[in-house]
Amino acid sequence: MERARIYSKHSAKIFQLFVTDGLTRDQAKLDFEELGLEPRLTAQQWKDLLRDLGIFKNVEGESAILDQTPGGWNCLVFADNVLQSNAEIIKHYQRRQEDPRKKSRHLQYFFLNARIDLESSFNSEKWGPDNQGLYARDQEFRKELRKLSNLHNHMFYAIKRFKDGQNEQGQKLLESAFALHPSRDGSRALQHAITVDLAILVDQTLQPSDPRRLMLQCLNRLSLDDIRPLYLAFDAFSRYIWIKRAGADHVKAYISYNQARFPRADAGEFYSLFTWMAWAGVEDMLVRVDAELGQYSHEAILLWQTAIEFSASKGRYDDMRLICQRLCERFLLHGRALDTNQKQQLNCDAAITFLLLGLAHEALQSPIHARWAFDQAVQLRNRVLPFNTWDATRESALGKLVEIDRRIGAMYTTI
Repeated sequence: MERARIYSKHSAKIFQLFVTDGLTRDQAKLDFEELGLEPRLTAQQWKDLLRDLGIFKNVEGESAILDQTPGGWNCLVFADNVLQSNAEIIKHYQRRQEDPRKKSRHLQYFFLNARIDLESSFNSEKWGPDNQGLYARDQEFRKELRKLSNLHNHMFYAIKRFKDGQNEQGQKLLESAFALHPSRDGSRALQHAITVDLAILVDQTLQPSDPRRLMLQCLNRLSLDDIRPLYLAFDAFSRYIWIKRAGADHVKAYISYNQARFPRADAGEFYSLFTWMAWAGVEDMLVRVDAELGQYSHEAILLWQTAIEFSASKGRYDDMRLICQRLCERFLLHGRALDTNQKQQLNCDAAITFLLLGLAHEALQSPIHARWAFDQAVQLRNRVLPFNTWDATRESALGKLVEIDRRIGAMYTTI
């Protein structure tokens, strides 16, 4: 295994030669040796190296893991965390009159580099745990995550504006987030523009050998129709490796992987922690996390909010309201401490919880209670943000207040 450790930095190149380029094992060995990166190996050493690096061309025996995916693909097959050649993928591309083996290799290359990035980040302790057992939560990561969240919120509301025909407002939101090619021809053109910009950003900021660069470059070789099933498979694959590597505490590993209260795209396995858990189990888990991480820690509140979002996704609005009320009571006890700039994250967490409480009341046909909760969310954000600063939580709550006032007004007019 020592040889595999030394050669692991060349995994992407070896995979390209043997799997993506379709060379035989011996030919891949010769082509790699011509690069002069490492000493020459015997044929048996090379064969053993491919096995130890987890680079295979075809599934053998019982080593396959089948994972059901929506859309045109019935399954993706992994062996030793490497996507294998799969007849179903080939059939999928044949139906679309595309080169099936070429597309399949792009997918294999994508997942190999994803695995290299995940494993190397754990091995180098880049995502190492803090003193509470949470991974990838140092100050720099938190800062970058806030930027990413803000970028997503701008894009989400910009697309919403485009869908509503408010192109100018949508374009302003995009331009305030980052420089994007102007696109007013619908979400598909916007998606293509984002993919192009992502490729440019990758070329400008990542080293040629960086697995993230090699992985993201594959997106340009796939059609936009491939992105959704690819995202779901990527999420399941990454989550599997993360949970496996992030220690014995499954709940803390789950928090560390998601680092959000709701999925930014298709849910996939985002709510997997709650899927088979009875209500009593959820309560016990939330109490334990409060005790271990602190009642007002962002991570503990994040898990509470994820439980709220999960309840909403299942239409269990009574459960949603109950969890929201318990969390809101905690914030009301905290009082004016939520006003200070030093408590920006706590203020945001509180405002989001009141927004969710309003949504629960709205779903339960209680507009007066919903209005109070939405107003609380707006007032909380007003305490720490200038009125001319765009904020996703305040924007959502204000929009809901307008809807509720219109509905209440119509109700009283009818009466």
